[in-house]
Amino acid sequence: MDRPQPDGVRRPEPPLDEERRFAQFLVRESRIPLEIATSALEEVRERRARGEAIRLEQVLARGVGGPLDPARLGELRDKFERPGAGPAAAELPGPLAVLARDYEIGEPIGSGGFAVVHRAFRRKDGVPVAIKALRERDRNDPERLRGIVREALALRRLFHRGVVRILDAGMVAGTAFVVLEHVEGENLRSHLDRARPGLRERLEIFRRVLDAVAYCHRNGILHRDLSPENIRIAPDGEPKVLDFGLARILDPELGLTSTDGSAGTPTYMSPEQIEGVREGIDHRTDVYSLGVLLYETLAGRPPFAERHPSALYRRILQESPESPSAHAPGTPAALDAACLKALQRRPRDRFQSVAEFAAALDDAIARMERR
Repeated sequence: MDRPQPDGVRRPEPPLDEERRFAQFLVRESRIPLEIATSALEEVRERRARGEAIRLEQVLARGVGGPLDPARLGELRDKFERPGAGPAAAELPGPLAVLARDYEIGEPIGSGGFAVVHRAFRRKDGVPVAIKALRERDRNDPERLRGIVREALALRRLFHRGVVRILDAGMVAGTAFVVLEHVEGENLRSHLDRARPGLRERLEIFRRVLDAVAYCHRNGILHRDLSPENIRIAPDGEPKVLDFGLARILDPELGLTSTDGSAGTPTYMSPEQIEGVREGIDHRTDVYSLGVLLYETLAGRPPFAERHPSALYRRILQESPESPSAHAPGTPAALDAACLKALQRRPRDRFQSVAEFAAALDDAIARMERR
């Protein structure tokens, strides 16, 4: 049905490409979740293919309800069609202004010491992505920028359901950018705090994270910054490991190495990361960080909790943690043992691979379920 206008004139249905941009606008404005926008667009395509005259807001009004009633959707359509509905390229920082030719740039969704992350949509097909643009301060080190781009492009070969994909990377406007798969949902910490899943479900999430990291290790790639904030729980419940910006390519032919052997999140850093011994960083470093994650999964707190980094680092380097069961009575002994083995201070005393860690965890879970 054509949409009636205030002057009584009916407007024809907009082209599908415009409907896609309208859906992106609604997601960007946080009016509807991405999965609802995707489903509604697919219904519009199918019904138009059958010859029906249908608009996106008609599908949304029927399926969403609540605040998005027909009148409100009409107002949002009008806002979308006004000039300047999206961020103008001239208002975007240098690299994003150039990328706006190929991507519809949305709002910032994250910021760190090295980069700002924006939600975006790929113009050619509407795929939602996240664009990470490095900060201005890195412009004066072009060799480092080229190294980041080479490393990111090498990581495109990763294809696993538990790993957020890197789709593209390059240099524009004197700095580097990385385009990643965008995953809706929440980080692991937020998920555990909100949903409060039982032990079996928490262990299942952790087990899937082990699978994802093991896959990366088989492909010669370390993470080196595993933490709850770098694990995202998608709407379907699947955990996805993200942010391989600190990854080190182990293939010597690529010649890709980190500029900082100690990079990581303090609570989850291994002793060798704290000591800054670059040669000591290998897959067992990730095993240690995974041990901290398992400890939190079991005990609801990290093995060492200190407000000041210097005190935290001293304890990681000098102390052995208590068993998780000291904080969570009833934790099976086999889970305690697997966790503490992953947290050994010397890499040679830990599990020698994530696969070995996973096997020990599977055995502990099997024992728990037989009790």
